Amino acid sequence: MKPVYRLLAGAAAIAVAAAIVSMGSAKADSEQRDALLGSWRLVPEKSTFALGSSPFHRLTLKFSATGGGVKEDAQGTDSDGRSINAEYTIIADGKYYPVTGDADFDSSSYTRVNDRTTVYVRRKFGMSVVAGSRMLSRDGKTLSFREETVDSDGRETGSALLVFEKVSSAPGT
Repeated sequence: MKPVYRLLAGAAAIAVAAAIVSMGSAKADSEQRDALLGSWRLVPEKSTFALGSSPFHRLTLKFSATGGGVKEDAQGTDSDGRSINAEYTIIADGKYYPVTGDADFDSSSYTRVNDRTTVYVRRKFGMSVVAGSRMLSRDGKTLSFREETVDSDGRETGSALLVFEKVSSAPGT
């Protein structure tokens, strides 16, 4: 099976499973959002990348409450020293929302699986290029992302496990 089809099949399977499992309460959504809010720092020594070393020199994620969802700001530098400054809108309803400041994708879709796990698909020009899951540890101190990626030609470009540790619970710090 071609990598792009595996990515899409995996994303579809995750979305179906998420739809079945996500019949949780609004209270669980609120608790997950509240535990996510704040600043998170990438821990490269706990992260793994299928293609070798980390593509990031430094990366910090900041989550803050907004409207019906969460705003994510990703800031840092990549391994070549280029600045990272991207913004995501996270509303776990399975719909695509714009991403700004990231050259690799222009929209993302999120679906809540349970009180600690959210799956996502990121697209570029309408084509899925990343399928992943975000999992918050039970103690709320570790945030892990598992991702599978393909390029615009549908060739598998790698996988990654990104591990973040909570820096601050206060949004915007």
